[in-house]
Amino acid sequence: MTATKNKKTEEKQPLNWKNYKSKLSPRQLRGFWFLHGLNLFSFLVMFLLAGAPFLNCIGLFLLSAFLILAWYYYFNSTREKTKGLEWVDAIAFAVIAASIIRGLFMEAFTIPTGSMENSLLVGDYLFVSKFHYGARMPVTPISFPFAHNVLPFTQKTPSYTNWFHMPYYRLPGFSEVQRYDAVVFNWPDDSIPRPVDKKENYIKRCIGLPGDNLSIVRSIVHINGKAIENPENSNHKYHIFTNGVPLDPQFLKSKYDIDTYTKFLGNEGDYNEASEYDMIAYQNDTSYIYEANLSLSQLVGIKAITDVKRIDTVFFQPGDFNFHGQNYFFNKVNGSPDYMSSVWIPKVGGKIALTTENFPIYEKAIKEHENNPTLEIKNGKIMLEGKEIKEYTFKMNYYWMMGDNRHNSMDSRYWGFVPEDHVVGKAVFIWMSWDKFKKGIRWNRLFHTVN
Repeated sequence: MTATKNKKTEEKQPLNWKNYKSKLSPRQLRGFWFLHGLNLFSFLVMFLLAGAPFLNCIGLFLLSAFLILAWYYYFNSTREKTKGLEWVDAIAFAVIAASIIRGLFMEAFTIPTGSMENSLLVGDYLFVSKFHYGARMPVTPISFPFAHNVLPFTQKTPSYTNWFHMPYYRLPGFSEVQRYDAVVFNWPDDSIPRPVDKKENYIKRCIGLPGDNLSIVRSIVHINGKAIENPENSNHKYHIFTNGVPLDPQFLKSKYDIDTYTKFLGNEGDYNEASEYDMIAYQNDTSYIYEANLSLSQLVGIKAITDVKRIDTVFFQPGDFNFHGQNYFFNKVNGSPDYMSSVWIPKVGGKIALTTENFPIYEKAIKEHENNPTLEIKNGKIMLEGKEIKEYTFKMNYYWMMGDNRHNSMDSRYWGFVPEDHVVGKAVFIWMSWDKFKKGIRWNRLFHTVN
């Protein structure tokens, strides 16, 4: 009887670290420490690859170790385990740990469109750092894990609740948003009314910083009156004319990584399908004509092809601000994607004199992003809360984002500034890349940092 009672007492003992350790063989114990050590070490490597300062990496490494050990102490040292509870603990730990990593440190994103080619390609899988600019605290804290704005296997069912929202707050980061950073942000012009952190995710390159005066002349961006360099792999649109001989799409793909749409538009070709390609083929009576978005290195290569007769650079003229049949508010006073008069980018504490002429530029920022719903023009006067205002002081920093594929990117030229509370993080490196045209992995892009 005593032995039986002792056995039952032993079975009911809490599974603390001492008891758990006694049940592991030396080999299993080594495996336990190896796996968890490898897990923590992977955090450290990830932070270092992202370009974070070493001391900050060590701090995050120690924080990760503390959270994991605290979890094991609480759930394994104080409660009696059943098989079902072990599964619940395992799943809960995985969800909570992944949510912490995803929310505070690093999140995976995919490049769905060609707006950043040739810097980032369709099919690139990225890790985006939340800690560079500081992690943004959730505005909608109650939501379905790992779903952005709609539930899995649905198209419209929200993955979050609007029961309550948290105010915008961002943890301290390692750096501010820098010019030329590849930034993931929530699209300010999302047509579906959603909380800030549930708007669609976009990725563009930061070109204009708070307080800058930005203008565009013949596709060249000028900051405070001085021209700046285009990103190294940025694309521009060209019309290519041949001597009557078509270009070989296989040669273009293998030599210059150019995907060519060979169904001639106007016949069986489809523009929506063709827009996913780098080059689109047209044909007239005397020659083949190609419309292509090319980087500088690709342009040099195309010029060297003997069958190429002429290459014309394409510019959108003032007044041409159409993107796939849609006209956006920013075209009311600002020319075209290649020609734009000077615009001041708002910064926190910065003051702007408001006029009926510049009102369309700053209306969305003041009215929507800074929560001034009563802003309006009435009888030729700018009114806020029933009173006339002639100037406004901004509460947030704003950024000017542009795609590297300048003629195939819907960006700040179309819908304006990106507020700081919409910034998600900095794209840091590519962990996977899939070429949908070749149906294979782009091995040369794996584990490359994002410039």
